[in-house]
Amino acid sequence: MREEFFDPKSFQKNGFVIIRNIFSDQEVEDLRALCLSLINQYGSKRQLMPSETLDNQELRLLPFNKKIVDSLRISLGKELAYIPDFTLHSNQFGVPGWHTDSGSEIYQPYLQSPDYRFAKCGVYLQDNTESWGGGIEVLPKGHKYPLKSNSIRLNSKIKTILNKFMIPFKKITLEIKAGDFVYFDSRLPHSSTFPAMLEKPKKEGTYHFPEIPNENSKLILYWDACSIEMSKHFIKNSRKRSLLEESTDSYKENPEKELFFSDYIKLYYPEDYPDDFTDLATKSSVCIASFEKNECLELNKNYKDKIVAKTTS
Repeated sequence: MREEFFDPKSFQKNGFVIIRNIFSDQEVEDLRALCLSLINQYGSKRQLMPSETLDNQELRLLPFNKKIVDSLRISLGKELAYIPDFTLHSNQFGVPGWHTDSGSEIYQPYLQSPDYRFAKCGVYLQDNTESWGGGIEVLPKGHKYPLKSNSIRLNSKIKTILNKFMIPFKKITLEIKAGDFVYFDSRLPHSSTFPAMLEKPKKEGTYHFPEIPNENSKLILYWDACSIEMSKHFIKNSRKRSLLEESTDSYKENPEKELFFSDYIKLYYPEDYPDDFTDLATKSSVCIASFEKNECLELNKNYKDKIVAKTTS
């Protein structure tokens, strides 16, 4: 792969960066054992929610690794913020999978600002292989808007159409190795690498394959990082999604649904976080996105109402 793909300074140009060897082979082995144990502890589900991930000391402190923070600061700016949506993914694959993480914000003007700095961050605990997947494919430079007119909608539509046309010709599979840290612009088209060892479902969607052997399991710790200003926009959008997609009524109808946005936006920083987490955030000069305390109290009440709806339906 091109050397520039490993340079944090190239983030704006290509839309993604790979940082090699964040963790040693032994550290990867230990982390995999920990993650597999946690996944089993929570019933072999496809992902641990942010509150569940934050509940484990080793996982919640990984994002403050110095190489991770330093790389993100080069790419995103000195005033770095984390969105506390820390999530451990387990054996998840999308079909066909191509999407952008900013899809729910597509017509927001800030997405087209030259100052936009927002990245999905992932610590990968396995190689990305043809047989078992384990990583992602991306469309380099697909985060850019080829048309910069006064129409936000027109610019977005042109980007979407062009990206869809270019994916078959310009996509690349990232050569991710176990222990690597990868981050990409939230506007960048990407997809999980689907394993050749599994039969690909014909219907579009996100699938969980708990039957994958432990030694081949796909395990990734994800969270979001951005400039401080962008964090304000993002949590507002997360609150909106928690109301629209995670309503109390929706859980009465489908108790199997996951509480994701509601799970982390209810946390008030720093009071609702462990001391070791806040200490490292302070030491690393990383801001943690949070609503004001009174808002978090209300969001926590809403969260508890949804839990009741899930358990009593």
